[in-house]
Amino acid sequence: MSLIINEKNEKKLEEGMTIALIFGFNELKKSSTETFAIQIADTILISGAGVENLTSGIVKTYDEISYSFEQEEIKASTSFRDKKTIENPKNQKNEKNAKNTQITKNAKNTKIVEKTSVSSKNPTTSSSTTQVFLTRTRSGLKEDLIAPVQNENTKIIEHQKELIERKKLEYQERLENNGFEGLEESSKALKVEDLIGYKNVKELPKDLIKGEIGLDKKKFTILFPIENTHFPLHIALLKNISKYFDQPFLYLRFNFFHFSEKSKGLIFPKNHPEFYIKELCFRSTEQNKMSNIFKSVKDLQKTFKTNGFKANDENESMEKTLKNPILAKLKNVKFRPNISGRKTEGHLELYENGVKFISVKGETVEIFFSQVKQMFFQPCHKPTDSNYIIALHFHCKSQVKVMNKFFDDVQVFVEALGSAREIGKDNESDDENDEEEIEKKERMKINKEFEEFVKKIEEHAGLICDIPFKELGFMGMPTKGLVFLQPTKNYLVNLQEKPFFVLCLDEVDFVCLERVIVRKLILLYKDY
Repeated sequence: MSLIINEKNEKKLEEGMTIALIFGFNELKKSSTETFAIQIADTILISGAGVENLTSGIVKTYDEISYSFEQEEIKASTSFRDKKTIENPKNQKNEKNAKNTQITKNAKNTKIVEKTSVSSKNPTTSSSTTQVFLTRTRSGLKEDLIAPVQNENTKIIEHQKELIERKKLEYQERLENNGFEGLEESSKALKVEDLIGYKNVKELPKDLIKGEIGLDKKKFTILFPIENTHFPLHIALLKNISKYFDQPFLYLRFNFFHFSEKSKGLIFPKNHPEFYIKELCFRSTEQNKMSNIFKSVKDLQKTFKTNGFKANDENESMEKTLKNPILAKLKNVKFRPNISGRKTEGHLELYENGVKFISVKGETVEIFFSQVKQMFFQPCHKPTDSNYIIALHFHCKSQVKVMNKFFDDVQVFVEALGSAREIGKDNESDDENDEEEIEKKERMKINKEFEEFVKKIEEHAGLICDIPFKELGFMGMPTKGLVFLQPTKNYLVNLQEKPFFVLCLDEVDFVCLERVIVRKLILLYKDY
C-alpha cells in the first residue's frame, strides 16, 4: 500500500507497522541551467517503545547507498560486503532486543535482507521476521542474469581471436608454399626431386637409337639425345610441345616448367639451382618420324594428365601380392559393397601387407595396407535403430577394386540385432530361456573377436584404428538420406548406412552454424 503524507491523508500509524519512509525533492539546482531530483529512503518500525530505524546499522557511505538513473553502467567504486552481519549499536547491551541485519549486495544490483527480532508487547510482532528487498534499478536483476552469459561470450570472442591468428599464420604458410590449390590436386602434386626415372645409365632402355628422341611409356619419361647419350625428363615436367616447318626441316620445340613460374602439379625445391632447362629444340629432315614423335608425346602427356596418378597407384597395387602366412581370420562376416547378390558373406584373412576377403562363392577382394588412409572399428554393445552393426571399415587413399568397379570405402561387418548369431553359428546354444542374456554374450564375443583382429592389424601394418564416439553422435543428412553421424578423433563418419560418409577434419577450413533451431551445420573445405 502506498501512502502520501499530506493534509488529505487520514490514515493512522499503528503499532507493529513497518514503513519504507521516502522523501523526494525536485527542482534542485545543480547550476544556473541544470536541475536535478533526489530521493532519500529509510525503513522504520512502529513499536510500543516508539519508532525504531531498521536501517540505522547499515554503513551509509555514499558509494554504497546511492545510484543514479543517468549512470547505471558505472560500477561501484567500493566492494560490497557479502553476507555480513551488523549489530545495532543502540541495543548492544540488551541481547534480547538485539537486531541482526544481514546485508547482501553485488556490484550492480543491491539486495538488503533484514532479519529482525523485536521485543514488543504485541505477541504478533514479538518474533516477527521482516524481509526488505531493494533493487537499485529496474534492470538490476536482469543484469545479474546476463552477466554470466556476457562473460561466456567474452571467452568465446577471445578464443575466436586466437583461432583467427592461427589461421593467418596457416594462410601465410600456404601462400608461401603455393598451397592454395585443391586438396585433390595438392595430394597429387609431385616433388621435382622425386621425378627420377632411372638411378643410373645402366637402367636406360636398351632399344634407344643414337641421335633420336625416345619414349618410355611405363615410366612416363622422354629421353632426349644429347651428345653420345640420352637425357631423361619426366613427362610431368613438360609444359607443352609444338612443331613447325622450315623446309627442309621439321622443328620440335619442348617447353618445360621451371621454379620461376607456378605449377599446379609440381612442387619445386626451395633451394633453386643456378641454372635450369627452359626449352629444348630439335630438327630433322625426316618429317614423318618427327610427326610420329610429336603425336606419341602428346598422347603420353594426355594419358598422364587424365589418369596418370591413378594408373600408377593401380599398377603399384596390382604388382604387389599378399605375403604369406595367414596371421588371423575373421569368420562369418559380410562385405560391403556387395560383390554379387543382395548380401556377400564370407571371411576375412590377415596377411603381412594386407587383408583378403573371400566370399562363400569364392570371390576375392584384396586390400593392401599401402592403400589404406584410415581404418575404423565400430563396436556395438547395445543395438539401437541408429547403431546396430559391428564393423571394420577401410577408408582408402587409392581405390580398391571390387570385381570391375573401384571404391574408396570398403567394410566387413556383422549385424548385432536379433538373436541369430553372426559369428560362431556352429556353437549356437539350445538354451533359450534367457534370450536377451544370450544375445548379450554373443555381442561381447563378436566385439572381442573384432578387437583382437584390429590389434593384430595395428601390430603388423602400423595402422592406427579410430573408434567413433557414439555418445557424441547426431542425426544429419550429408548426402540424400538422414543418417547417424559420429565423430572420431580426426574424422566425422557414417559407417552405418550406404553411401558411406568419411570426412577428414584436417581438410575442413571453417565450420558455420546456421539456423541453430534447425541445427544446420556447414563445413567449408580447404580446397575452396
